Amino acid sequence: MNRRILVKEAVVRFGPQTVLDISRLAIGQSVRLAVMGESGSGKTTLLNILSGLENVSSGEVWWGDMRLDSLNAFQRDRFRGRNAGLVLQDFYLYPGLCVLDNVLLPTRLGAAAEGENLEERARALLDQLGLQRPRQSVDSLSRGEKQRVAIARALLNSPGVLLADEPTASLDAQNSAEVAELLVALARERGSTLICVTHDKALAARMDFCLELSKGTPVEAVFETSAGTDAEC
Repeated sequence: MNRRILVKEAVVRFGPQTVLDISRLAIGQSVRLAVMGESGSGKTTLLNILSGLENVSSGEVWWGDMRLDSLNAFQRDRFRGRNAGLVLQDFYLYPGLCVLDNVLLPTRLGAAAEGENLEERARALLDQLGLQRPRQSVDSLSRGEKQRVAIARALLNSPGVLLADEPTASLDAQNSAEVAELLVALARERGSTLICVTHDKALAARMDFCLELSKGTPVEAVFETSAGTDAEC
């Protein structure tokens, strides 16, 4: 599908408070975009409306020719499962399960890739991410290893868009650098759009573009190419 994302005349309110105001935001296919800004500027809210985890109070959110805000919560969940990968700061792994089962379980539950050899793909991803023991319990992994499992899970269905919320925030400097490099390299290899909410300037510098959010300031920006220029925030 056409993976160009377009948000226009969109507002998100929590009660009487306007959390996010977007006049126009366009993100082209295969763009790698860092989203930065102070706490309360709407970074995570933006990621949530782009992924369909939250809906806009008014306005429009388009993925290609699909208007995401017109779908109900169940339809948005199904659309996200088929078209997007999420990498979150808190990993959301299943305790007691092994690495491989953590990667496979959400896809098996959602039946999002019928007829494909999911286990073979999961093992290949884990190997590419440097995780050599797929039957190891996730409870025994380091935080850096857990984030790699979360990345493998997000990539299993080969999503056109990868959305990451502070993917390096809870990691030490070495793991942060390694995870940042992996995210960008894997997105580039697969031609995926990558949108990262981050405070990590080293991660932002690896992206093509940077969107700086400021509380109370409407967003109007277009990012249409992944030509490889360094991001500036």
